[in-house]
Amino acid sequence: MPASAEKITAPPIEREYRALSRPKPAYPPQALARGIEGYVVLEFTVTAAGTTRDPRVLEASPADVFDAAALAAAREFRYQPRIQAGAPVDVPGVRTRIRFQIRPR
Repeated sequence: MPASAEKITAPPIEREYRALSRPKPAYPPQALARGIEGYVVLEFTVTAAGTTRDPRVLEASPADVFDAAALAAAREFRYQPRIQAGAPVDVPGVRTRIRFQIRPR
């Protein structure tokens, strides 16, 4: 088999990443005063150090109301990193939905 056709397999995952701390976002005062609820779907990388990197909004309802609060909260998330081949590794493409509710349902 030519070298370019060899199948490359990733080392086995020994421990999956796990959330340790996910602080709730600050509710935007204008949205609270107007009784607006919604959600934001974010995507980010969980780093080998257990922090988040490059959070971005994939979806939000209503648009542009909760984005900044959700992004600020995501920057404070802390994780137990994924362990692969005996070492912590980055995990790109992690997605989460943050709900903004005035009264929990």
